[in-house]
Amino acid sequence: MINHTVLFKVKDFQQPEDKKAALEEIKAALMGLEGQIEQLRHIEVQLHYTLQSDSFDVALITHFDSIADVDIYQVHPLHQDAVKVVKQYAVGRACVDFEF
Repeated sequence: MINHTVLFKVKDFQQPEDKKAALEEIKAALMGLEGQIEQLRHIEVQLHYTLQSDSFDVALITHFDSIADVDIYQVHPLHQDAVKVVKQYAVGRACVDFEF
């Protein structure tokens, strides 16, 4: 199994409620992939506990049977739709893939 974990940092917002709304939109877009992509075995999206932090804001944790399945997921049209949502707000990204 492959664990594909991605962290996102979102842009600054004037109002905390705007940042919260952006984070919820990102979470909804990513969680909308659950059960929609055959290769995606597990998906979890967690938001940082505070809106005021220098840390990353969103953690996406996904599991796949193989790296080949991660590659299929990456180009899947539904995943690409979620990427468009994330890109509206993200200013930073970090990723790690590992076997478990």
